[in-house]
Amino acid sequence: ICNNVEAERLLGVKLPVDDIAGIEWELARFVAAKGLGAMVITIGSGGCVYYDAKDGVAGHQPVFPVTVIDTSG
Repeated sequence: ICNNVEAERLLGVKLPVDDIAGIEWELARFVAAKGLGAMVITIGSGGCVYYDAKDGVAGHQPVFPVTVIDTSG
């Protein structure tokens, strides 16, 4: 699991955060090239994108709107 800034450094490409399909494609390419089992990239208010190499499944999970009560943990 990494955020989009970290993922850009790992993947060596600029991720199009407004293009979920583009991120999924780059993620699948990277996971396959490195022999990883799965990877998740968080994209802030856009949610996250994931790829599972075992099943060959990529997807997007949008964020859930919540009311913030305490951000200090």
